[in-house]
Amino acid sequence: RRVAYATVMAAVINGISPYLGLKTQATWTLLSNLHVEGGALTNHFFIPARWQIFSFTSECVQVTKTNMPLLQELHAVEGGSLRLGAFLHGFAARSGIDAAIHSSAALCGELPEEDVDVVVPYSVPFFELRRIVAEQAMPFWPDFYVEYLHYGTPHRFEVRRGEPVAGSDLRLAKVRPPFLLRKLLAFRSVPEGPPGACRH
Repeated sequence: RRVAYATVMAAVINGISPYLGLKTQATWTLLSNLHVEGGALTNHFFIPARWQIFSFTSECVQVTKTNMPLLQELHAVEGGSLRLGAFLHGFAARSGIDAAIHSSAALCGELPEEDVDVVVPYSVPFFELRRIVAEQAMPFWPDFYVEYLHYGTPHRFEVRRGEPVAGSDLRLAKVRPPFLLRKLLAFRSVPEGPPGACRH
């Protein structure tokens, strides 16, 4: 019985994680177009933004330029209405709907080269950028850079021969998120511009 209660509690906590500001990937909000990033606003019908007692989704950065494939493909748009089939394609064409799949190489693996558009700039929680750089970039990529805006201030993090270049924003290399949080929390990227696309 205790195992059953613990399983139910874990499932509930996982499901409400986006509303608490904990994580936005691997939750029960797939294709919901839920927007909780930024901290001040949410598009949920009745759950207010003040429920976000954790700050992971409120502190976002805007990635503006990078030469690392993993970060370049962190937000990519795959396909379009032609992939919906004959019936839904006709509906999308008549309704003026631009249907596409927003993918992430960090979560879905390697993306197909054809029919994929990489979206830059995009926003992502600062925690997620730190996690990707510390866990997936630094150990495997000896040379890369990423430029981003943090609270409107431009920053650049560059690595040459496995070492950060002088003047780089060392928060991405020196301050690694705790191990348990790195393993349990994952965040989606969000395209810049007005909301409207189904982005989750």
